[in-house]
Amino acid sequence: VRKDTGVDAFEISSGMDIIVIGKIHPEAGSRSILIQYANNEASPENHELVVVMYQPSAADTLANIRKNVIMGMAALFFLFGMVLQKILRRMLTNPYARMIKIASGFIDNPDGRFDDSRGDEFGFLASFINKALDDLVAKQHELESALTRAVDSERALFAEKEHAEVTLSSIADAVVTTDENGEIAYVNPVSEALLGCDLASIRGKRLSDVVDLFSEETDLLVDDSCIECIRTNSIVRDQGTQRLVRRDGTYLEVQTSAAPLRDGIGEVIGAVLVLHDVHEAHVLARQLSYQASHDPLTNLINRREFENQIHDVLESSTMRGIGCALCYLDLDQFKIVNDTCGHIAGDELLRQLTHQLSTIIRDTDTLARLGGDEFGVLLRGCSTADATRIADSMCQLVKEFRFAWEDKSFDIGVSIGLVPLHETTMDMVGALSAADVACYAAKDHGRGRVYVYESNDMELERRRGELVWATQISDALQEDRFRLYFQPIVPLSSRDTLSSHCEILLRGVDKNGKIIPPGAFLPAAERYKLMPAIDRWVINTLFLHYGDDIRNRHAKARFSGTGKHTGPISVNLSGASINEAGFLDFIRKKIEKFNIPPAALCFEITETVAVANLVEASEFIHDLKRIGCSFALDDFGSGMSSFSYLKNLDVDYLKIDGSYVKDLVHDPIDRAMVEAVNQIGHAMGIATIAEYVEDEAIFGALSAMGVDYAQGYGIARPAPIDGLFAKDRSQTIEVLA
Repeated sequence: VRKDTGVDAFEISSGMDIIVIGKIHPEAGSRSILIQYANNEASPENHELVVVMYQPSAADTLANIRKNVIMGMAALFFLFGMVLQKILRRMLTNPYARMIKIASGFIDNPDGRFDDSRGDEFGFLASFINKALDDLVAKQHELESALTRAVDSERALFAEKEHAEVTLSSIADAVVTTDENGEIAYVNPVSEALLGCDLASIRGKRLSDVVDLFSEETDLLVDDSCIECIRTNSIVRDQGTQRLVRRDGTYLEVQTSAAPLRDGIGEVIGAVLVLHDVHEAHVLARQLSYQASHDPLTNLINRREFENQIHDVLESSTMRGIGCALCYLDLDQFKIVNDTCGHIAGDELLRQLTHQLSTIIRDTDTLARLGGDEFGVLLRGCSTADATRIADSMCQLVKEFRFAWEDKSFDIGVSIGLVPLHETTMDMVGALSAADVACYAAKDHGRGRVYVYESNDMELERRRGELVWATQISDALQEDRFRLYFQPIVPLSSRDTLSSHCEILLRGVDKNGKIIPPGAFLPAAERYKLMPAIDRWVINTLFLHYGDDIRNRHAKARFSGTGKHTGPISVNLSGASINEAGFLDFIRKKIEKFNIPPAALCFEITETVAVANLVEASEFIHDLKRIGCSFALDDFGSGMSSFSYLKNLDVDYLKIDGSYVKDLVHDPIDRAMVEAVNQIGHAMGIATIAEYVEDEAIFGALSAMGVDYAQGYGIARPAPIDGLFAKDRSQTIEVLA
């Protein structure tokens, strides 16, 4: 109603009837209007209507006006807002939307950027954001690189950790790490085996709580290397070999070294201990030491160790005032057992005798095997008289000992040389040499006895001289200081010394060039078993330097047509050479190497050597004759049983012992012996050679007896071998193939 009329309400009343249009507000003002009207034409009676108008108050009106104004302004502002929105959308929303779209694409295109070409605020904002994005991308790349490096480092650390664990697990040494208190933090598997316990059971314990370490040198307990290493902040090593004793009592030898563990700033945070197991090496070293110092057959100490002990006794100041003695023992019948029953029996004999001798010597004494059938005894704290009694007891024990082998039984003897060490100023070599010489003096005085060394004993001095010669012989062999001589062996029917048989002789040369006769050095060579070396030198030198001459000389005998016979060249061999394994092969190989005609060679051994080595000599002779060499038996007739052995030796020549020949003109017995040997030889088809033919009378007597050949100063003195081939070299003939 107000909208249409500006009036809040109308109240129309007629009589008792009232109609209200609108809403009457209590504050509204009112105005009444009386209206009269006639109801209809038929009734002229007028009726009255009272119309009351209710109008709003001035305040309401003003409020309504204000409201309307406000609403108009609101509409105006709304319209302005719409226009402004349109403008702002164009100016702000579209660039902002484009920025949002570009920003949304950063996920797929991290290199995308806002358009910063605008000159307005959005261009500035885009430039600022683009720079921030560039910084962010750079930091992201830096972060990714750092992360990659961190991952790589972690992988490398893991690989190093794995590598270290594999290394520690596979390393041959035991490795133990501890904390700063020296308490075990880690052990590798080798340590677990070495210590005899696992990591779980020893973690947190000190090494000294797990095992004990003793110095092998002092046998004293060694301080914990880890504790010492941590305390001194330095490496602990070079403590020598230690004996590690486990809690169960077992032990082994180790070598240790410990080093401190430090953190990044150099502070000690623990220690690492390495234990190198040297047990097997020590066992092997002990075995090698034992083998180097002991005889494997008898388990006695050997010559080398025995010499060391003699040296220690002589050098020890505590022993100088105490009686000590050295005994040198040589079995007397050992070779018979070896030759009769073989080396196995000989070895068993040595073992049994070792046991027997060990029952006599005292705990303070030392029994040693010096080689072959030779023994040594070092008697400590023993006077000369007591030492002599002990040596006599050993002689008696060996004398009473009977060695049985299969169905054979043997008596064994021993000769002993005794040297009182406290009564001499000799060194080890001199003392052993004196005992050796005294032992051989005991043999010469009848065997089975003791010979006590005395410094003024002339016989022993002579024998010691042989030892000096033995050293000189070895030097001469090394320095080639021997010379070959020859002496003709002529047929008694002729004195043709150039086409004759001849014997090669040996001379020594001292360092001053002086010629030394064989009698000066050969006894020492035989005594000290140097004869095989000398025999080898003679054969090799003869073939090497005179092989062509020997072949030429032999060829002349075959093709001269004169009817003369050129005898062979004789070479002396010792008994030691015949018994030496490989010597026969040596001769064969040299003959083959230098192409020497075997028929041009004759080898000589003495009757004594042949009889003492009958089996070996017989086989040796047989083997050399089989390849074409001839053989001579030297000094025949010196033994009482010579003739009985002769039939077992297939020799070509008998050299009659010169001791009979030189006196045969004046001594009928010597003459009879020479005649007997000559007759026996001829009866057996063996040519005879008489030695020591010194004058014409002997030569004539031998010729009358029918002896085949003669040799001696009366025919020709020994001369350098070059004289033998001088004429042959001027008459060399060509040997046809």
